[in-house]
Formats: sequence, C-alpha cells, structure tokens
Amino acid sequence: MKGFKPIKGSQVLPPLNPNNLMEECIRVQKVYDWVVDTNRDTNKVPLPGDPNDPDSCAGRVLAALNAGDDIRIECIAPDVPGPFPIIPKPQPNQVPSASCEVVEVENGEPGEAGRVRIIWTVILVVQVFNDTTSDLLCEFEVPVQFDDDYAVCIPAPLDESNVLCRITRVICKPTNRVLLGNMIELSVTVCKEIQVEAEVKLEVLAKFCQPRPNDIPIPTPPEEECPTFEFPPQCPDIFPRQNCDCQAAAESLVQNQTINFNGETEVGDVSLIAQICNNCTLAQSSWLFTFTDTNGYLYNDQSFTATPLTFNVACDDSGAPDSLTMTVTGIATMTFTSTGQTQNVNYTLTLNEMPGLNDQYQLILSDSLGNTIFNSNTVVVPDGDLLVRDCETFNEL
Repeated sequence: MKGFKPIKGSQVLPPLNPNNLMEECIRVQKVYDWVVDTNRDTNKVPLPGDPNDPDSCAGRVLAALNAGDDIRIECIAPDVPGPFPIIPKPQPNQVPSASCEVVEVENGEPGEAGRVRIIWTVILVVQVFNDTTSDLLCEFEVPVQFDDDYAVCIPAPLDESNVLCRITRVICKPTNRVLLGNMIELSVTVCKEIQVEAEVKLEVLAKFCQPRPNDIPIPTPPEEECPTFEFPPQCPDIFPRQNCDCQAAAESLVQNQTINFNGETEVGDVSLIAQICNNCTLAQSSWLFTFTDTNGYLYNDQSFTATPLTFNVACDDSGAPDSLTMTVTGIATMTFTSTGQTQNVNYTLTLNEMPGLNDQYQLILSDSLGNTIFNSNTVVVPDGDLLVRDCETFNEL
C-alpha cells in the first residue's frame, strides 16, 4: 500500500460491543380482537318543564315561538380522548359524560367467537336560544344510552378484565325545530372501540439484554414437574383481518344519467360518496348512492338512496396497464324518498380507475332471486372524482 504515512504514538482502540440478533423472551399485551363500531340514532327529547309555566324551559320556548321569534338549538357533545393514544392497560379512565361498561362475557370455543355485552352512556348538553334576541332560554342535559352485543375473539379463561372499551368521538346535531308536544330532535353518532387483550410472553428475534437460561444442573431433580404455561389460542379467522388488496374513494354527482329501473329506461341524477378499505382495511368502509328521478313528478317518483349492510371486496389489475378495478358486493338497504319505505337488496358496485382517462363506476341492485331492480349503467366521472389504488399486502412481501 502506497501513499500512507505511519501513525506516530500509541493507539487505544475502543472495546467491541457486539449486538447481534438473538432469541429474546418479552412480556407484552397480546391483542386477541380489535373492533370499531358506530351507533347512530335520532332521539326526540322533551323540553323540561310545563309549557304553561313561563319560568320553565318549555314555557320560555313556547313564549318565544308565540312571539314569532326564531329558535336555535345547540347540542354540546362531551370531550373524549379520541383514537390516540392506543387503548392503555389497565382499563382507560372513563369520562363521566362518555363511558362504557362491560356487563357480560361469554367465552368462545377454541378458534371460535365469543360474546361480550357493553353498555355505552353519553351525556349531552342542549342549549336553546332565542335566535332573534340572541338570549339563552334554557340549558339541560340529555342522557343517551346504547346496549350492544359483540361477537369477538375471547377464548377461556379471558374475562371482563381483558375487555377494554372506550368512546372515541361523539357527534350531536339538532334539527333546530320544536315539534308537537314540546319535543326537539337530536341526531346522535357515537364512535366506539373495543379491544380484547391479555398479557403473554413471546419469543422474538431481538437485540440487547438476553437473560441466561436456567441451565445449571442441580444435584437432585424435583419430584414433581412444574406446569407449563399455555396461553389461549388466537382466533385467526376473526382477528387480525387480512388487508384489502386495493382501496377506493369517490365523491361524484352526474346529471341526466340513463339508468334501468325494473326493466324500464329512465333518466335522472346519480350521486356516489364512497370510502372503501381506507388504510387498506375493511373496517369503517361505507358508501352512499342517491338516485334522483328527475321525471318522477310526471309519473311515479322512483328516487331512492342505497347504503350497504355488508361488504365483500375484490380487486383486479388484469386490464389495461395501470388500470385497477374494485368490485364490492353484499347486501344493501334501499330507502325510497317519496314513501320512506326500505328494502334489502343484493348489490354489486364496480369502481374502475382508468389511466389518463375519465374513471367509471356501475351499481347494480337485485332481489333475492337475482332479478335486477336497478342498474346505473356505466357512469363516467372526472378522474379526480374517483380514486382506486393498490394496497401492499403481507402476501406480496
């Protein structure tokens, strides 16, 4: 080797501290199931007091209405921590105005789902204003409670102490109308989270801090062997769920779309709002389709909305380069606008991402015998109104 000068003086090299991968045993909280759910309900709530009492809430509101003043209603939802940080152990501190209580647990057979019953309680604060004079007429609390059963992975011997629950968001929207009987109407949405977990010891590949095994022989072996530790089995068909192969979002309104309704050709406006497999997981997926029958005033109004009850998602990238198709199937509810009647139907929603072109979607609704009730035909939407993207799954790694 040339061009190197000798180093004068002595050198003290630092010691080598290897930190190689090796088997480690750690104590962690194992998640057996993790569920998110939403309750939506519309409640009619009476105004407190006697309408004939001018000092009561109902009396003040009635006096303002009789004077021709406008009424404004505000609903204050309780503050909750939100989804982060992740549910701690032990059970998170309950907010008195937004709490949950696990009241019943049934363990499932090995590999099968069990059942938990949870009561959710939310305390709302309602304020009623005279919007004409900006005066606060009254303020009162409204308790809202939901009693729900959940099928979850909770094998024996797990019990109530292993079920964690919390409310992550509360949304309350009033209609700003005083109904007959001195009632007001509140639309309440409660976002909930349930987690089943237990402490386990796992062997992992890790670095740093490996205790020595108990490998020093003793002169006399024990007469009885200590029992082995066996943790309850996971429920692989329940949790964790596999990722979706793709994800999609849409927000589109198309006017004068030619559709087929019970074999008849009609023209109307179609709207689709969808969020499917966001974060590449099926949880909290939703879509809302609206058909407005623009000729309904001449004949029978066929306007309706459709929302899903179940989801099955399939993805296909075998078409044109960079194209991607998501097909969503399941059961949906049709709600007819003119009558309010509902009907459960089978649905197929196809979303097509077309590279460099306008995107497309199609919704088909059919009865239990497979007869088509509604077909939106191919709806062409601007590229920015519909998005289908690929998800990277564990199978692809």
